[in-house]
Amino acid sequence: MDSPSIQPGVDETNREATTKDVGLKGRLSSMKSSPRRDSTSSITSTGSRSSSSRGPRPAGHVIRDGQIGSFNPVEVRDVPGLGKGLFATQAIPRYSLLFAEEPLLFAPKGGERVSNHRVRKFLEALDQLSPRTRAEFLSLYASPTQLEHISDDARARMRNWYTDVKGLSKTALDDAMASGITALAAYRTNNVAVLDYDNPDHLEGVIVGGAVYSVFGRINHACHPNAAFFYLGVRSQRLGVRALRDIAAGEQIFVSYLGEKAGREMGLNQRQEGLATWGFECKCDACIKEALAEAAVKET
Repeated sequence: MDSPSIQPGVDETNREATTKDVGLKGRLSSMKSSPRRDSTSSITSTGSRSSSSRGPRPAGHVIRDGQIGSFNPVEVRDVPGLGKGLFATQAIPRYSLLFAEEPLLFAPKGGERVSNHRVRKFLEALDQLSPRTRAEFLSLYASPTQLEHISDDARARMRNWYTDVKGLSKTALDDAMASGITALAAYRTNNVAVLDYDNPDHLEGVIVGGAVYSVFGRINHACHPNAAFFYLGVRSQRLGVRALRDIAAGEQIFVSYLGEKAGREMGLNQRQEGLATWGFECKCDACIKEALAEAAVKET
């Protein structure tokens, strides 16, 4: 992907419903709310998103060696026909930590009536970003599916915030709305659910918001991935990615947007339905093999 993420995108509320359906509440990243951002972006049949713009290099948000564990070199590269992807620059042993990073942006869920507050909470978080961090965030992929599903109500709430809080009107308001809608789609595409484990009635955690990450946002999806993501602590927004098997130098890094466990437990149709929120039909090796096997069974 040029810049997708995960993140993981279903936004945090949609992802909560999805995970509940497969018995894995809170496991799915809300990144692709769904996981490009401009009109030249497109979703490819492989589950990668392509874009003509080059995503930012992994930079200031990455947690450096000495702060948490040890890291293995990875870099964002062009993938012919597929936009961007994250690659290992040297051999990485199984279970090694590839990288860990702080979020570019965190937007709290906004209370029980999420539908009434989510847009305002997101806009408040976006407004607090520095110009450099905001530009990095806006370089992430915004799924066309997410753009299409921004409701009239959400647009009205955004317009009210820009007029009432920021005092914008006319051309400035139109420009802010266009940028805000794209930013909201990028957030819903790439945000990962942040969980609170303090409530004893919810041992699997309660979703309290969504976080978007720079490097993680460049990782493509595979249903049987070679890496997995996790939080570095039960109250941490620091996200880490580790190798699930030995990874060769030059090999592309993949995670499952549906969560490591969900990818193993869900059938082909379930996975495709879950990934539809990112706007693509997965054509990873696992899906191709299962589709061929199902077709062979139907022919007999």
